[in-house]
Amino acid sequence: MVGAAFGEVAATVDPALHGQVGAFAVVGMGAVFAGSTRAPITAGIMLFELTGDHALVLPVVVAVVIATAVSKVLARDTVYTLKLSRRGVDLTDSALAVRRSSGRTAGGAARPLGPVVSRAASAADALAALESGGGAPVVVLDADGHFAGVVSARSAGDAVLTDVEFAARPVTDVLSDVVPVRSDAGLDTVVQDVVDASDTAGLPVVDEDGRPVGWLGQADALRALVLAR
Repeated sequence: MVGAAFGEVAATVDPALHGQVGAFAVVGMGAVFAGSTRAPITAGIMLFELTGDHALVLPVVVAVVIATAVSKVLARDTVYTLKLSRRGVDLTDSALAVRRSSGRTAGGAARPLGPVVSRAASAADALAALESGGGAPVVVLDADGHFAGVVSARSAGDAVLTDVEFAARPVTDVLSDVVPVRSDAGLDTVVQDVVDASDTAGLPVVDEDGRPVGWLGQADALRALVLAR
C-alpha cells in the first residue's frame, strides 16, 4: 500500500510514471518482506519469479537492501526469531551472548563440592561415598588436598563388574578419565568440555594451586550461560 501510494505521488510529479502504480506496489511489497524477514536475496528472487519483469530487478534490489538495513537498525529480531526470543531462545545475538558470558568464570558458576575421599581410600570407600551422595561423582584428594581424580558411578560400576575383589582395590584404580577446569577460566571456553563429560555429568573446578573449589555440572554451566544473556 505504501509503495502504491508512493507511485501515485511520483506519477503526479512525473507524468511519465503514470500507470506504473502496480510496479511501485510490487517493490514496496518486496521491501516489507525483506525488512520483516531480513532475507533480501529471497525477497528479490520471489518478486522476480512473481512478476517475470526484468525492469523491476534493479529497483527491487535497491529497495530490499535499504529495507533490510533499516530493519536491522530498528529491531534485533525478525518475524522468524521474535517468537523464539519471547520464549528465551536467542538466535540473533549469539556473538553478544558469548561476549557477555566471557565475563563469567567457571569458579563463579560452580556449585559446592560434593563427596570427597582421600587418595589412600579404597574402592569400597569411594562406593560408599557415591551411595551417600546420591550417585554424585566423588572427588579424590591427595595428602596435600590437591585434586587426584574423580570416581563416577560408571567407573565404579565397570570395576565392580570386572573384578570380584573390587572392594580391596585402591581408589586410584577406579578413577574416571577427567581433566579439571581452572576456576578463573572463562565459562564460554570450558562449557563444551563440561557438556562432553558424559561419565561425570560435569567437571571439578580447581584453583591455581590445583585444589578443588567446586563442581561445575552440565546444568550449572548452561544455566550460567542463560543468565549471562
